Amino acid sequence: MLTMKDISKRYELTSNQTRACWDAVSPLLVDYIERGPHNAVLVSEEAIFILDRMIELRRSGLSWSACGDKLKKEMTDSTENTPQTPPQLSTNENNLAPNAEIISIFKEQLDRKDEQIEELLAQLKDVQMRALPEHSEGRKSRWQYLKAVFTGR
Repeated sequence: MLTMKDISKRYELTSNQTRACWDAVSPLLVDYIERGPHNAVLVSEEAIFILDRMIELRRSGLSWSACGDKLKKEMTDSTENTPQTPPQLSTNENNLAPNAEIISIFKEQLDRKDEQIEELLAQLKDVQMRALPEHSEGRKSRWQYLKAVFTGR
């Protein structure tokens, strides 16, 4: 079970950020919340995937409330599109086809994530190159350029 302090440390959030996150995500965590000593809020380990997605959305630039709304929509969409029972890996040798199907789905998702990472790294490099000009003879160095930007000279 995770306490609010554990969540703050895990995601490197301030207490105010943790409260804002909690206000946005708590309706989605009703099944994963318990009360501990002194009425402390305890979140079960199963809720980590929800918190991870919440932080991922927040770090993409959305507000806490927008993150909560989007996460709620994602969760309702995923429960409508999937069967009620989660797929289980089979241990029977005669029934390995579903396992192969699940593995192929995970591989496709992993490939898409790898492509997204490559695209984002390329965008980051492009932004870095535009933000700070390269050093060459007769031109200011990056540090001189930054100093001029900050000092207004």
